[in-house]
Amino acid sequence: MPNFMRWAVPTVIVLAIIGIAGNPALFFQRLLFLVFIGALIFFAYRFYVSKKYGAPFLPKRSGPSREQLRRAKHTSTTKRGVKQKSGALSGPSKQAIRNSRGLKKAPKRRSGPQLTVIEGSKSKQKSKNKKRA
Repeated sequence: MPNFMRWAVPTVIVLAIIGIAGNPALFFQRLLFLVFIGALIFFAYRFYVSKKYGAPFLPKRSGPSREQLRRAKHTSTTKRGVKQKSGALSGPSKQAIRNSRGLKKAPKRRSGPQLTVIEGSKSKQKSKNKKRA
């Protein structure tokens, strides 16, 4: 697609210059006619899609508006850093990054929790034994 655009845009510009130089009124009349036909085809297609698939005729933009995005960007607490130029002092080398990825930190050994046994009162068991005797 980009290769096509590289040739299509200059070709259209050259043809437009030739059309303007010959008869500007006729050129703009043809241009207006092409825009009208394009709009007619667009609205016919949208009408067809809305009837067949239940899509809205003119869909509204979903998501936040431009004003909401601008306001969120303005009030954001995170600050964008300035891009650094690539060079020798820009950061760690690729080899250092590879080495750091390969090495995993050993988990620290922790001693288990210190548990103590708390003995409860045994008076309930004694009272049961007294009742039986």
